[in-house]
Amino acid sequence: MGLLRMLKYVLGTEDETKQPRQTQSSAKNANNAKPARTGQTKQTGQVARRVTQPQLQPHATPQHQSQRRQSQQHQSQRPAKLTPQPLLPADRIDKARDIIGNIEKHELSDEQISAIAGAGHNTLVLAGAGTGKTTTIVGYIAWLLATKRATPEEILVLSFTKASADEMSQRIMASTGKTIRACTFHSLGLEICRAATIANRPIIDGHASNAVVRDTFDRLLAQNIPYRLLAFKLMSKELFGKYGAAAKREDFQLPTDDYAFNQYRQSLVENAQTIIQHMRQNNIGIDGMRELNERRGGKHIGRNREMLQLVEPLYNAYVGNFHATQGIDFPGMITDAIRCVRRGAYRHPYKYVLIDEYQDMSRPRYELIRALREQSDFTLFCVGDDWQSIYRFAGSDIHLILDFADIWRDWGPTRMFQITTTRRFRQSLIDASGAFVMQDKSLYAKQLRNPSDKKDYSLKALGGATQEERFDAIVEQLRKLPKAASVLMLGRYRSDLNLLSRNDRDGLFQIDEHTGGIVFPENRTWTSNS
Repeated sequence: MGLLRMLKYVLGTEDETKQPRQTQSSAKNANNAKPARTGQTKQTGQVARRVTQPQLQPHATPQHQSQRRQSQQHQSQRPAKLTPQPLLPADRIDKARDIIGNIEKHELSDEQISAIAGAGHNTLVLAGAGTGKTTTIVGYIAWLLATKRATPEEILVLSFTKASADEMSQRIMASTGKTIRACTFHSLGLEICRAATIANRPIIDGHASNAVVRDTFDRLLAQNIPYRLLAFKLMSKELFGKYGAAAKREDFQLPTDDYAFNQYRQSLVENAQTIIQHMRQNNIGIDGMRELNERRGGKHIGRNREMLQLVEPLYNAYVGNFHATQGIDFPGMITDAIRCVRRGAYRHPYKYVLIDEYQDMSRPRYELIRALREQSDFTLFCVGDDWQSIYRFAGSDIHLILDFADIWRDWGPTRMFQITTTRRFRQSLIDASGAFVMQDKSLYAKQLRNPSDKKDYSLKALGGATQEERFDAIVEQLRKLPKAASVLMLGRYRSDLNLLSRNDRDGLFQIDEHTGGIVFPENRTWTSNS
């Protein structure tokens, strides 16, 4: 596969990612007095990794390659799905509810209370859209504080964006009156990196790093003949044919007035920058990329080799830039933090770690949590929804939630709870979306429900063989809706949205051509189209 696509799947083949745990034992950090657990990683001076992952270090040793082959040969079927825990007995729910009290002015549901009071050492809460994931986390913290299981300083909440982490912190304060550390994974990584050194290491600005890559590319393009020829070859056949012969001369002037050349040059630089960021995020160097390409490149293996030739000096310039300044780059922040934890340069104080939106977890983030647990264990409470895992392009790995019990089994058994009551959607939309999502049988089956018995108009399929029939079907449906109902019309093409205006021969609709708003005067139903 192409180099960028391959990097998006850099965590290995599908079979490899389905078995995220290690298959052999390895020693724990010498600073940790606890006995080693099966599946933990070796200390290598670089980011430790599981042998079932592809190359995540700059160099793959024969031992690593042999371990990977053995792991692939002995892989079994993916672990069985977890069975949701039942609701706690009514008396336990009532007692826990009294202890926790109202959260955000509302009483927690029986499902939420059961997940909170019934949580174990490894807990996964699968909560559908609109079921109160964040509220459940706030309730769990209130439970920990009220039962004196932890002090505020012993609790860490991790989220994936600064906005969500800030909101989480505010909601926790509002409900408990306590300040709890709620931050992003990168914020935690930065704290670890800075705590591990005396100097207050600066963050290397992404624009500055990209400028280093771009300037290095332009310099090589202007001064290095083999590099220039390679770049033209990777641009297009037309440009290579147009400039390839002349580009061999020392006095060649770049055709900066050629629009196609400038576009391809910009595209190559942006692709190189993206590749380097993915490499840093996964702590994989050029040698590792070459090894990965030989295994996964397929029909693109030759072009990928050439692209790696182009990227190598740019990657070296990128890495040299933040090494020279003793800085920390954002893409490599988490993997650098893993190194600091594993060499004992940072000690965490946490007894409980909570992770929101767990379906967005990536392998480096998982490795960071694992390294922290290897150093000093803590209770893990994760809330997410496998149905909402949509960030594969950004590195998230759905198997980290689907195989939750397996990847954390070295720290004991897992309890899984489901929260299925939502008021965000009406039942027809819940049923339709659920039926669609569950075409993927690897996901957990959830029966979301809305407790409202209010008549549901939110989703209905309409159709017809001709435009006139579809128009009549829409009119008939609008006549069934309550007075002054609001309707959103969606169409794939502009012609779909013009269906009403083209076929309204009797003047049934009032259409505002400027706003796109439509009124159905018979019952004053308002619609808008998009």
